Amino acid sequence: MTGEILPCSVLAVDRDDAVDRDDVVVGDAVGGGVVVGGVVVGGAVVTLFHDRPWVVEVFRHPARTPSGLGARMLAAVRDRAAADGWERLGLVVSEGNPARGVYERLGFTLVGSSMTVVIPSRST
Repeated sequence: MTGEILPCSVLAVDRDDAVDRDDVVVGDAVGGGVVVGGVVVGGAVVTLFHDRPWVVEVFRHPARTPSGLGARMLAAVRDRAAADGWERLGLVVSEGNPARGVYERLGFTLVGSSMTVVIPSRST
């Protein structure tokens, strides 16, 4: 999914590039950012797909972020999407992904599933 990054997207920034993980700020991913300087240590990117906002990427730096940062970023995205007037927020997760429990605790529910086949390459 590609498209314009919506304002409900967030970045997590370590303000002072220190090892102190309590100094991580979650804020705007568009419109100027949240902090001048510092290191981006995570983010949640939202774009439009079929006229609905979808979380297309959640990332974090595993060695530089506090426990629970992914959930904190997604909660911020959910709240910002609601404040922007959206009634639904989509997210795709693969079966067996341990993050699914986090998504469910944040209010995401299963509304469909799909299957994919891997097509082997042909020998020439």
